[in-house]
Amino acid sequence: MVMPIIKSRVPFAETFIPPSIADREIVKHLIQAHLAPLTRGDIQPVGLHVVGGLGTGKTVTIKVILENLNIPYVYINLNSLAKAKAYHAIAQILQKLGGTPYGSLTRLENIVKKMLSGKAFVIVLDEADACPRKELDHLLHFLTRETTVTVILISRKPELIQELAPDTQDSFKYRECLFEEYTQQELLEILKQRSKLALFSTAYTKEILKEIAKEAEKIGSARYAIDLLAEAASLAEYYQTEKITKKHVQEALERVRKTFFETLIAVLPKTHKAVLQCLFNAEQKNIPLSVTALFECVKRTLEKNKLGPITKRQFERILQSLKERNLIFIKKVGLGRGRGFRVYVHLADYLMLT
Repeated sequence: MVMPIIKSRVPFAETFIPPSIADREIVKHLIQAHLAPLTRGDIQPVGLHVVGGLGTGKTVTIKVILENLNIPYVYINLNSLAKAKAYHAIAQILQKLGGTPYGSLTRLENIVKKMLSGKAFVIVLDEADACPRKELDHLLHFLTRETTVTVILISRKPELIQELAPDTQDSFKYRECLFEEYTQQELLEILKQRSKLALFSTAYTKEILKEIAKEAEKIGSARYAIDLLAEAASLAEYYQTEKITKKHVQEALERVRKTFFETLIAVLPKTHKAVLQCLFNAEQKNIPLSVTALFECVKRTLEKNKLGPITKRQFERILQSLKERNLIFIKKVGLGRGRGFRVYVHLADYLMLT
């Protein structure tokens, strides 16, 4: 009889909060120090803007710190809310505080204001870049001007605050906390922790965890690494083998890449998606695109889909944004002695494997 591989799938879930953080020691201490006044019952009027790519540990780190410090908080994922996100976010806050969310937005805000008045409390707004700016403006304006809560904003966009209205920028005092992409060693430590919690000890080897960490380092995402481990373990069970093998990892890669890519671009504006689509189509045909050629392709794509015109300056900002998200890279190619160079744009290598 073949021994089982998985003892619990819970540690693989995106919502799972581990008992401790297996990484991010420096950033963890910085966040703990910033939130220290709240542990004494004092308020902390300066919030946090936690920035990093998909799967860099932003959400789990914040949740573990708040739980370990025993700081009262409400967590809201703005991407999961329906339209009128400001209303639904305030309604969720009220509900989690024990209130009954019904009536107008003004009514809900007045109740929340009374319940949180003078209290040491944290509101976590995750996936803030998926929230329409007008809705986010209203939400931040209310929380920072009408309550004493500490707002922790989590997003993938370093420039998010600069996109908000000037009065919102004035009211939201914050410190930025940057989560860099994970290294192979950091990913290995995370995989060791999750494998102990989720798998039987006979089901995997350290070499397999290293193999998964090596693949995941190309993206720098812990979520990607954990999903790879979960999928490889599921395949090992499906094929009724005693251990997870490299063959299972390779098959898992093919399945996980596509899902990860779709999640990665889900919150991107249509203009950003148009750039990626032009690059993908060109690279499928093995046609390199210069910055100029890509700009023309994007203009045609947007016009065809009736998404309006785009300026060269807007296009350059989109390229910078995609580069920061590790979705593209830019390469200069010399044209020969004294002839200068041409700048080409390429999709990140791992995206071409989807």
